[in-house]
Parts: sequence; structure tokens; C-alpha cells
Amino acid sequence: WCGLIQVLIYSPDGRCLYKYQAYESALGVKSVSWSPCGQFLAVGSYDQMLRVLNHLTWKTFAEFMHLSTVRAPCCAAVFKVIAC
Repeated sequence: WCGLIQVLIYSPDGRCLYKYQAYESALGVKSVSWSPCGQFLAVGSYDQMLRVLNHLTWKTFAEFMHLSTVRAPCCAAVFKVIAC
């Protein structure tokens, strides 16, 4: 999944359902991953953004910026919640 310009979503019968391009220049999509429940597709791109697409409409559900430096308190608690 390295260096894709866009993500193409196909139906089982071969129809192209949606074409997604993170932004209009440079390298584009860096990584793609489905949520465990299959309802969301996370698309990471070289503009340091993570966009989450809804599986019904293929529209952006949420956007998150990935900062190059992450600074956290010295005693941070991290929890992972899986719910779909």
C-alpha cells in the first residue's frame, strides 16, 4: 500500500463504486485499513492526515492530523476500545 494516488472501491460483481483521492498532488495515499467491524475504511496520506470513510456512502466520516512529534505527559494512560 505504499505510494498509491487513490483508493478504488469495487463491488463483488466488478463495478467501481467509489474513487477516493486524499488530495490533489504529490504522493497521495500512504496506507489503508478496514475497521474490525468493516463499517469504516481508514486512509492515511502523505499530507499527515488520516481520513475515515463510511462504508455506505464512502464519504469522509472523520479527519485526524498526525503530528510529526507527539508529546505526552510523563504518566499517560492509553486505552484501546473496540466497538462497532
